[in-house]
Amino acid sequence: MSRGEIPCLRIGRRILIPKVALERLLDGAGQ
Repeated sequence: MSRGEIPCLRIGRRILIPKVALERLLDGAGQ
């Protein structure tokens, strides 16, 4: 694992988690 890969993973995770959480919230509100 190179040093450059870790920040990309962190940023990707930071974007991915709120996106999934938002989709779950919208799903819960829609039902």
